[in-house]
Amino acid sequence: MDAPRMRILQVSLVLIVAASGLSFAVPSASAACGDAADVQTDSDACASILAVSISGNAQGTGCEGAASCVTISGTGSATNNGGAFSCGYWNGVGCIAVSGTGDATNNAGDDSCGADAAGLSVGCIAASGTGNAVNNAGENSCASLAISLGVGCIAASGTGNAANHAGNYTCGNGPYAGVGVGCVAASGLGSAANNAGDYSCGTAPFSFVGFGCFGASGTGDVENSAGQDSCGYGYLGAGFGCFGASGTGTVENKAGAGSCGSGTTLGVGVGCVGASGKDAAGQSNVELLP
Repeated sequence: MDAPRMRILQVSLVLIVAASGLSFAVPSASAACGDAADVQTDSDACASILAVSISGNAQGTGCEGAASCVTISGTGSATNNGGAFSCGYWNGVGCIAVSGTGDATNNAGDDSCGADAAGLSVGCIAASGTGNAVNNAGENSCASLAISLGVGCIAASGTGNAANHAGNYTCGNGPYAGVGVGCVAASGLGSAANNAGDYSCGTAPFSFVGFGCFGASGTGDVENSAGQDSCGYGYLGAGFGCFGASGTGTVENKAGAGSCGSGTTLGVGVGCVGASGKDAAGQSNVELLP
């Protein structure tokens, strides 16, 4: 391969998958090798799907087509921005943002991140090696109202913070015949947090099993917070509360009335669980809010 073409491939790649076929585009040869090259895809009727940059920022906007946005960056940030009914609404697979050393973020509105899907519904996924990983969504999001299996938004970071923020009826809420799994936040060295509204974190009002949100960190603090009737609430089956674990940080589970596995009427309820290796004060803090 000649030098100009090699330089182009070293800077960045953009792949756009359209309903009519596959197209491939790269920056012009005038870009110097090693320069950070930002890339962006805009969703349309053909559903732009993938933006990749080696050293620049990768961004997906709209994310409201037939497929969700996927952004990947080696050293820059990876961000997907969608409004209402975005990031896998109906098709069941949320937006994905991945970065090696930068931040990874998915921003979506109501009814987003794998909402209202028949079959497997998976919320938005954000992952970073050393940066922060965050999913922000509105109501009825993060795999809510799935028909069979709903898995909430997932945020993971090696050394940065990991967090999922969502509104009411979110994070694995409401699979009507199957399993609801709440949002998952995990970090090796940073904090991990899941924050959701009412009827969230693995609630399963008409299904078999509802698992609450999961938060885990090696050395950072962990928090799961939700509103009323949350964290493993379920009418007909088994409701398992939110789980938090940290090696050296504090762990807190906060939820409203009827939460933490206590809201089942015809099944089994298991409360929220927190565990920390820090000290007695940092272990298993479970608080039911009024």
